[in-house]
Amino acid sequence: TLSMLESIRHSLSTALSDPSALNAVSYAQLNQHIRIQAFAMSYNDAFLLVFFILFIAVTLTVIKTNNLREQNEIAQRTAQFTADYLRQLTDTMHRIGLLTTESCHSIAGELNRDVAFSMGVRDFQLVRNGIVFCSSASGNQHIPVNSTLHDLEFDNNMSIGLQMGTPAVPNRAVILIWQRNPGATDDGVIAT
Repeated sequence: TLSMLESIRHSLSTALSDPSALNAVSYAQLNQHIRIQAFAMSYNDAFLLVFFILFIAVTLTVIKTNNLREQNEIAQRTAQFTADYLRQLTDTMHRIGLLTTESCHSIAGELNRDVAFSMGVRDFQLVRNGIVFCSSASGNQHIPVNSTLHDLEFDNNMSIGLQMGTPAVPNRAVILIWQRNPGATDDGVIAT
């Protein structure tokens, strides 16, 4: 190809110095040179295009794999945190449930302390005979548990529900957790 390029260069320099010297052979050489350059450029362009597509595909695959791994780790940590939190909360609720035999006035301090040290808990409500009789937020009460205040299944040992607001904070969603006292039918604790 070097000799071909040299002959094309010679033909072009001759043609530029004497336009009448440009003949059919030099046209053929020029056409051949252009075809070789076009093929070389299209081959290089095709190689670059394939390389670019493979590079993008590998990069996107690596990014997707890393994102999936990170999302799985977040899901596992969230599930572990939730399980640990619910275990700690139900342990506290079990201990508080033992106070349902006491008067609200005598246990108010302990209820307030437990709310203060229970992350995310707004209120503990003690239930005796199906009636909320004591709240850490508002003290003495007399509200039936099956009222519209609680969307829980009180027939179960434990029930978790979601409700839009409470009378004290009506515009914020609240998670409600009911835990029945062991051996009781209508006694237990509600955590919000």
